[in-house]
Amino acid sequence: MEIIDSKPQGWFLLQDGNDLLLDVNCSYSAVSFDIVVRLTPGEAQAYGVEGRSFVSRLAETA
Repeated sequence: MEIIDSKPQGWFLLQDGNDLLLDVNCSYSAVSFDIVVRLTPGEAQAYGVEGRSFVSRLAETA
């Protein structure tokens, strides 16, 4: 597994074989936690077309 893109204190895009995983840091007041989601084939394709702007928008909805 390797980090292929990131936004400091926001998210990491990881590649694990053929899979792309998005690790997002979520903060609400005094509570902070990470969630990791596997990108769907459509999301992975959108990342290939739009790049990091797509991942930033996706992370904001997490």
